[in-house]
Amino acid sequence: MKMISSYSYSGVSNIWLEFEQGTDMEKRMNEVREKVTKAQYDLPADAETPEVNELQSNNSPIMIVNMSGDYTQAELKNYAELIEQRLETETVIADVLVIGGLEREIQVHVDPKRLAVYGISLDQIQASIQASNLNYPGGSATLDEKNFNIRTVGELENVEALNDVIVGYTQSGPIKIKDIAVVENGYKEVESYSKCQWARHR
Repeated sequence: MKMISSYSYSGVSNIWLEFEQGTDMEKRMNEVREKVTKAQYDLPADAETPEVNELQSNNSPIMIVNMSGDYTQAELKNYAELIEQRLETETVIADVLVIGGLEREIQVHVDPKRLAVYGISLDQIQASIQASNLNYPGGSATLDEKNFNIRTVGELENVEALNDVIVGYTQSGPIKIKDIAVVENGYKEVESYSKCQWARHR
């Protein structure tokens, strides 16, 4: 092996392996897949199945397309994903990747004072949401301007289902998410932009 590197951020971790020229890549890929399969049992129970992909020097992009127009950022992202789906049906195209655009995110903005009154912790909120078996694109619990990751995979069309998740009980009845937090169905915070024909796009 020539080099190994990795980088991680909220919800994602990537490991890059670079081999010397002339390496039997089919053999090495099988070995890597075997090791990754074994390591999977050490990952958290809610982690997605790791993927092992081979990137060759001749796999670099042959076309990069920027999208812009009189549409919202969310609409442009939807159009880009539709184009991606159509292109992926073409057998001569190895891969299509959509970068940028708004990504849906459900945020749970927790009220610290209500947490204190009910004696509810962020761990309880996270565990209750995960145990509810709801599908939603993810979000963050906000407490004292610090974000706590409660992401999972899926999609939730109606935030009311999340509002009604029970996080604890009192003598008067159950404590629901809506009793201690505000649930917002929105988009991830934009962290970067690119320019296309003098117009700024994410």
